[in-house]
Amino acid sequence: MVGLVIVAHSFKLAEGVKELADQMTGGKVRVVAAGGLDEETLGTSVERIVAAIDAAYGPEGVLVFMDLGSAVMSAEMALEMLPPERRALVRLCPAPLVEGAVAAAVQASLGGTLREVDAAARRAAELKKVEEDVSEPPAGHEKAEVERGGPSEPDAVDADSEGLGLELVLTVNNEHGLHARPAALFTQTAARFKSAVTVRNLTRGTPAANAKSLIQVLGLGVERGHRIAVSVRGPDQQEALKAIADLIEGGLG
Repeated sequence: MVGLVIVAHSFKLAEGVKELADQMTGGKVRVVAAGGLDEETLGTSVERIVAAIDAAYGPEGVLVFMDLGSAVMSAEMALEMLPPERRALVRLCPAPLVEGAVAAAVQASLGGTLREVDAAARRAAELKKVEEDVSEPPAGHEKAEVERGGPSEPDAVDADSEGLGLELVLTVNNEHGLHARPAALFTQTAARFKSAVTVRNLTRGTPAANAKSLIQVLGLGVERGHRIAVSVRGPDQQEALKAIADLIEGGLG
């Protein structure tokens, strides 16, 4: 998997972002913090960044996140100190530190390439805008073809009007909805299947989001008690829909 390095002026900030990324992936991804000049002194250290890159490095490469301007300069200097063959597999990412690192960690846990992990992180800036867009749901938008009231209803899954896909309506009942770790589990489950998977927040009346994108799922703002419509289309759509339904009804971990 792609490794991640968190560069911040504060030791505690870097460690906190690492902790969050680890929680989102169950510790599957190498995430190394390089914060502060030491545990007490604010600043960035080129030597600490180089050591962090070495610790996170693997055949898929490393993506480096930075908090403020001078952290970028330190990371660029660290990059210059790497052997050319290693430097070619290290990227500096301008994405927001927290959102970018979390999105990248989840994409890396799914086996994404360095380019894909970098792209996922850069899209993280969309998250807050998406949340603003869905804060006022349009009236009358709520619509769904199928609803599932519990795991004992096998006839709750039905094909769409053209027989090309399936849709299922579920109620999210876990305490924190589709936020943070639950959203990551939802995304990872959807990504296990070849079928295209989208999800709408019926309670807020949102447009469909790609269920394999953590940023888009988080942007739906799904809270406890919200109803969501999960749509799947592809060669393993039955298995995908069942796995997602089981995950939601099981409380999202």
